[in-house]
Amino acid sequence: MSKLSEFIEENWQWLVVAGLLASAILYSWNRHYIIVLESHLTGASSVKESLLDEQKKLRMEVAELKKPERIFWVAITKLQMTYPKQEQIIQIKKSHPDGWTLNRSWLDIHSTTF
Repeated sequence: MSKLSEFIEENWQWLVVAGLLASAILYSWNRHYIIVLESHLTGASSVKESLLDEQKKLRMEVAELKKPERIFWVAITKLQMTYPKQEQIIQIKKSHPDGWTLNRSWLDIHSTTF
């Protein structure tokens, strides 16, 4: 018999124990790794939900700030803007390639929103 065969025959019980111990350590490490990943995933999911809520609130705020009524109110109250006088209005003429001409003032275009 070779020395390796003799070693295995004499110590087979210890080799089985070592194999089982190595398997238990690998299984335990794998379970620990899965638990850590699950906790990270749970944390990331809650962060995602809070960010989506914040995004929704910010989109609503942007929509509120873009309302023409609000912009008009800011222009009148905070910026103290007024309607232009007739002599301050500049007529814009724009020729279209099809031959028609646009001749409207800014106030004519936007007067329905005020």
